[in-house]
Amino acid sequence: TGDILIFMDGDVVLQSGALESLLHRFFARDSVWLTVCCFSDFQSTAEYVFGLPITIGVMQALAVPRVDLGHQVYAYGQLNVFRRQIYEQLGGHRAVGHVVAESHELAKLAVAANLKIDAAFAFAQTRLEWYTDFHDCWQGQLKSICARLKPKPKCVRFAVLLFAVIYVIFVWLPWVILPWQIVLLADDNLDDGTVWCSAALAGTQIFLVFVQRVLARIKCGYKLRMWYMEPLTGVLVAAMLIRAAVHPQAKWKSRSNHGTNKKLPRMLTTDGLKSVLPWGNAQVVPV
Repeated sequence: TGDILIFMDGDVVLQSGALESLLHRFFARDSVWLTVCCFSDFQSTAEYVFGLPITIGVMQALAVPRVDLGHQVYAYGQLNVFRRQIYEQLGGHRAVGHVVAESHELAKLAVAANLKIDAAFAFAQTRLEWYTDFHDCWQGQLKSICARLKPKPKCVRFAVLLFAVIYVIFVWLPWVILPWQIVLLADDNLDDGTVWCSAALAGTQIFLVFVQRVLARIKCGYKLRMWYMEPLTGVLVAAMLIRAAVHPQAKWKSRSNHGTNKKLPRMLTTDGLKSVLPWGNAQVVPV
């Protein structure tokens, strides 16, 4: 009848029965807008160097229960289900199509109109591909940062600039210090508690980076690949923050910001996902 509209990015692959699952979830909750968190299929080396399994994969998963409970104004741009009447009431993508993060802007309009946005995981039903090379990763992440920074006053941008410098030092320091500390500790004549303490702190921070990626693997199915590239990831994140703070303007798919047939990785079942995700009573799309 055309009463239900489904918008999906071209880089989303639906698994068998995905639409039926989405519509079952949509009607079961009597939703007016269902925004869907897809499984991000990170394949390129650049995606791991940029740390996307954490900055995108895990962070988007963490947002699902908050969005579903109405505690966060957000929408996933890759896959959304609307009731036509509500979509037209909001003005649709035509009202926000000039911005990069149009789904986020549409979510703001929905909240302003007192409309409930439902959110759900669809890890078993979908696969989402992101970037293929370094340039795409840089441009794609930069546009998101610029979109958030441009409306902010200059003092906030200066604070971000300062944070970027501190951040890169904090990320780099353990990886630089630890090898030298190990060399010093190899000297039997050295009995300095300071060296032991600094080596322990540096080692702990590096270990926590590894644990973070292990949890991303266990909870969301993302690979451990290139976790040891964290120092380079820190430099790239800091560089994007500095670039956005100095010049918060970026283009993506010819828009300026204002405000395959690959083998599927191992995916968690929805039952397994529900049992391991500790982030509240997020609704999971049934298989």
